[in-house]
Amino acid sequence: MITAITPRKVVVASMREAGQATGERGHHLWHAAGLDFRYVTVVPKRFDFGIEQVWLDERFRVPVTDRERTVLDLFALPDRCWLSCLPLTLRL
Repeated sequence: MITAITPRKVVVASMREAGQATGERGHHLWHAAGLDFRYVTVVPKRFDFGIEQVWLDERFRVPVTDRERTVLDLFALPDRCWLSCLPLTLRL
């Protein structure tokens, strides 16, 4: 039996330049189609591992975290993730 849970919150990380200001100005939240989209900026060194480039179509690639990286992010950045998704993530 396969079950699926549709997330209601999508977090997208982008890199910031060294010395760029951080804080709430670096967080952007949009609500569309019943989903919350949150864009956050992170330091480039956090993109060193656990990122896989996935092709959306023949022109566009997007970075997607693997399971291990996702679990680490859940604990390292709990304010940016839904801890209610933790059991689902661990089961995968």
